[in-house]
Amino acid sequence: MFIEGSMLQLSSRIVRSIVLGAIVIGGISQSPLFNSDVKAQGLQVSDENTADNDFPGFPTSGVFENNVKWNLNTSTGLLTIGGGTLTKFYDSEAKYDGGRLPNWPWSEFDGPGNYGELVKQVVITGPLNLEGSAPDTFLGNMPNLTQIVGMSNLETSKGTNFNYMFHGDSSLKVLDLSNIDMSAETEEANMLTLNYGGSDIKNNKISKLILGPAIMLGVKKYYDADLASPDGSDKWQSASDSTQVYTPQQLMALYSKDNPNHPTKVETWIPYTKASLNLQKTVEIHTGEKFDPSMAFISATDASGNKQSYQQVLANGLTVNLNRLDTTKAGQYVVEYSYLGRIGTVNVIVTNKPTPAPTPVNNGGEANNASTNTNSNNSAWNSTSSITTNQPAVPNYAAVQGSAVYATKGIYMYKNANFKKNQRIAKYPKAKRVNRPMFVVTGYARSASGTLRYKVRDVNHGKKSANKVGYITASRKYVVNVYYKTMPKNKKITVISKKGVHAYKNANLTGKAKTYKNGKHLRVKKIVKHNLTTRYQLSNGYYVTANKKLVIQGNY
Repeated sequence: MFIEGSMLQLSSRIVRSIVLGAIVIGGISQSPLFNSDVKAQGLQVSDENTADNDFPGFPTSGVFENNVKWNLNTSTGLLTIGGGTLTKFYDSEAKYDGGRLPNWPWSEFDGPGNYGELVKQVVITGPLNLEGSAPDTFLGNMPNLTQIVGMSNLETSKGTNFNYMFHGDSSLKVLDLSNIDMSAETEEANMLTLNYGGSDIKNNKISKLILGPAIMLGVKKYYDADLASPDGSDKWQSASDSTQVYTPQQLMALYSKDNPNHPTKVETWIPYTKASLNLQKTVEIHTGEKFDPSMAFISATDASGNKQSYQQVLANGLTVNLNRLDTTKAGQYVVEYSYLGRIGTVNVIVTNKPTPAPTPVNNGGEANNASTNTNSNNSAWNSTSSITTNQPAVPNYAAVQGSAVYATKGIYMYKNANFKKNQRIAKYPKAKRVNRPMFVVTGYARSASGTLRYKVRDVNHGKKSANKVGYITASRKYVVNVYYKTMPKNKKITVISKKGVHAYKNANLTGKAKTYKNGKHLRVKKIVKHNLTTRYQLSNGYYVTANKKLVIQGNY
């Protein structure tokens, strides 16, 4: 994609290709060009590395300015580039002797020493600064390159010329530019023409493009980066937000330097698909418990938009990265899910198991319906189990440490247990049942006068107060458990969630069976416990949540 006024650079490359072709076809013998240009180019020929080289006289390793070392194993196709600083584009044939093209020694169009076709993998081993024109064709013209390792080691904030940086890398399936800084960019001609053919999608294999906030791909007056379509589609789509769909031109415009809506975080782009993956934002477990990835699964669709069960998603290639999860230690961890290009994250909150108290303060308060519980010996069910030796004793009506509560009236969150106006952290107005603010109890405290307080974490996702930690009242007039602990008198519940509720085959809410819409009356036969939450088992054997924000007892 070019305009007449900007053809000089491309024309010079084409002319050089034609000249070289004539020289090769004419059978003119090649002089050992690199040997004569080593001093001018800052390269060092290694006899050890060139002894078995297919192109005798042309080095497969060397050193550029500031001790930037490179080495190419012509047998395996592994190109290794070390750290340092490069300030300019290096012409491997400054004198144009022997018909070699001006390029990096590992990035050739054609002719003797055409190492570009030999490279299969690139590894950048150390911090490497590419300044000025140094990014030009730096990792380009390698049609058999399948992987670049160490892109995070590149520092390009002082780079101005990004022309042809990945040009011709037609075998790349993933290109991670999350760390590339183009803030000083002045040129980017054909930077992303991976297939030599611009928008010709037939020869383009890339299926994942990761762009960072400092990528500048604005459509230029003359040359632009010439981003092509992804493999198998004519549009790019956000991996995390299926509503963001762009043609290559539109995506370049989105990442334009002067676009006020330029993305401000790293985003992964994939071929347009109807696949979807919906997950719970947060899952809570106790230390020592095994995390089951199905706990966070809500729904999914395949590439054609067909609904998928969790088992089908697993069979179709769902991957779950548990590397950052440590269930032996309390804390908050991020677990990443990937499915057909879709990426989702779940916050897994691991809390310490509550320890039993030596004695309860009293036997009053909210009673449990033991006849409807399937595990009445579970100590976590008794709220006194949350008492620890280093915390104040609490009445057994109090919510269990680690369980969820919500506010039925307007309340405030405070910095400490002595509620003072100037120490308010957040305000929570009275809200309708389905919108009531929710918290996880993480501990207990008493005010100077002895009044019990809950230490909590705000779990109202999407709100400004989300994840705030502080103290709220423990009075049952204002704060109660989110989950029912008893059976409804008429053994019926009503769905009040606007989105409805899902029914599952298992008590841990796996094996999705069906969905009940808002207003649906359901008959239940018992209530069961799961960790610090509860479920209702329906008369048909399926399980639904006992969350008061989603269902209500009786015919509502």
